[in-house]
Amino acid sequence: MTVSALDINCHFLPHAYLAAVRKSGVAIPHMLERASAFPLMTEVSVRLDAISSAGDVRQLPSLASPPLEQYAPPDLSP
Repeated sequence: MTVSALDINCHFLPHAYLAAVRKSGVAIPHMLERASAFPLMTEVSVRLDAISSAGDVRQLPSLASPPLEQYAPPDLSP
């Protein structure tokens, strides 16, 4: 299999991650709230549909910036 593009820093915001951030009580960065409004950032099925329509593209999802440990206390960001 030939891959024409590999995105190794593909930001993704799973619903469980967003719920944990909101539950933590820390101030949520504006960009995180803004990005959470886009289904492509939060819905696996939407992301997979977009990738499959793009051809030979692969993605390695990672949590969107900033990482949790930057704004949550150590007991909430092991």
